Amino acid sequence: MIDWVIDWERVGELRGEIGEKDFAQILGYFIEEADDAMQKLRAADAPRLVALLHFLKGSALNLGLRAFAEQCRLEEVRAAGGDTSSVGHDSLLLIYETSKEALLAETGKGHAA
Repeated sequence: MIDWVIDWERVGELRGEIGEKDFAQILGYFIEEADDAMQKLRAADAPRLVALLHFLKGSALNLGLRAFAEQCRLEEVRAAGGDTSSVGHDSLLLIYETSKEALLAETGKGHAA
């Protein structure tokens, strides 16, 4: 398992706090919302881009997606400073997909559709 991508301790804590059924539901909501946000990044203007990245960062931190959250943070800072040219492109998408697949595989949900 790729431990630097996912904070498995946080995943376990969240599952313990809310239960397996609610965790699965939250994970499903996250993936749905994050997939949508990731698609919107390329066309977003700077303020919307910063807002999307902030949303993704917070959601990712809550679920223990540490590498994705950090990349969102870095890109949020760049976008807030006016550098929007490369935000939301290959590196962010790769980290998101890697994180999502690792989390789904570990939690027994299989691969994303």
